[in-house]
Amino acid sequence: MNPVTPRAPAGPVKPEAVELAATYRNLIQGQAEQAWEQSQALPASALSGLVGLAYSHPLALALAFLRVLECGGSPVLMPTPEEARAYRLTVTLDEHGLHSGLPDPALEPRAGDFFAFSSGSTGQRRPLRFHHQKALGNARVHAQSLGITDQHTISQTLRLHHPFGVVAYIYTPLAVGARVELGVYFDALFPVKAEQKPTVVHLTPYHLQLLMRRRVESRFKVGKLSLGAGPVRRQEALYALGLAHELYTTYGLSEAGPRVSCGRVEAATFVDGWIGYFLEGIQTRVDEDGCLWLKTPYHAENLADFFNTGDRIDCLPDGSAVFKNRIHDVLRVRGQTYPRCFYQQRLQSLLGLPCEVAQSAYSDELIVFIETNQEQPALLRAIERNLPEFRGARVIWRETFCRTALGKTDLRTMLEELPR
Repeated sequence: MNPVTPRAPAGPVKPEAVELAATYRNLIQGQAEQAWEQSQALPASALSGLVGLAYSHPLALALAFLRVLECGGSPVLMPTPEEARAYRLTVTLDEHGLHSGLPDPALEPRAGDFFAFSSGSTGQRRPLRFHHQKALGNARVHAQSLGITDQHTISQTLRLHHPFGVVAYIYTPLAVGARVELGVYFDALFPVKAEQKPTVVHLTPYHLQLLMRRRVESRFKVGKLSLGAGPVRRQEALYALGLAHELYTTYGLSEAGPRVSCGRVEAATFVDGWIGYFLEGIQTRVDEDGCLWLKTPYHAENLADFFNTGDRIDCLPDGSAVFKNRIHDVLRVRGQTYPRCFYQQRLQSLLGLPCEVAQSAYSDELIVFIETNQEQPALLRAIERNLPEFRGARVIWRETFCRTALGKTDLRTMLEELPR
């Protein structure tokens, strides 16, 4: 293990347990006075249990999140109506006010804890528990690895209702005093941001792929660009280096912090899936199958032992790591088991279009989703000619793929939409 050497933030560490919303209000510098007033008007007596937050406006969501923590409640970020009923949330807040929930919550509320749902890209969404102090500590260590200080402005591109978004746009500003801009559309960042402005932008690989497909270029570079929530390929990294003075890649398991590793990208040495160096305080172990085990001080449940991430990695001689695949994300082809990414990458390279590979749970039939606005028979012939094991596979043409809140392909939903 070779942890990133942290750099101390230039500004003072912000208060960790009191007056959170007031501190955050200073960092957003009056971007939404109405949202501030609404958050302060929320009655403390109603916010001590499991409180669902379903605001569409990111500032209203951020301020209400901090208000609930101040009142001793446990925020639950962006539950669907079905999830609100299933987990028996005591109350739900949105732009239209406060809505009563059900008694006896299925999740245990604890002061200082909050819940965010996993993206659901590899299965059913599930609630993940975080602790405020530990999330703040994790954000501080990650911010130090990126070199973020109180002189930076963080511009939002991730959604706040995902754990990565919460850390990036609520806890990182609180940890280092950086200013934050919420509600920024990622396409608008690059043509207008001046090079002199020390801006930090977080993108998902999916958002970066969209920029590449649209051939977005900029005369000005942002200061720091951080890529997370999925493995990055070399061609994407090289494109991103043209948009920023400094490029970083981040890897995380939601329960672990959610940030686990970080590293600055260098064009000469970058390889597909590189995830940088493990952050300070995170212990790692790799078993005989190449699967990563973690022990982290940022887990909400104070786990005393290592836990299995389900991700396979390769460790490089310099102490950094490369993400390979998830251990359970496999296809069964002609009696052999392969990581799904093995065929995913081959098809992506062959077709030159976004695609997803899956397998029917009912018949083991191979299914190929191709994102294009029209059927292309030539692609079918190319698949059969170059990948004979995919002859007879079911090919589905889709103008757009279903996406999770984080921009990942929602493969589960696309499979559910298919007739059996």
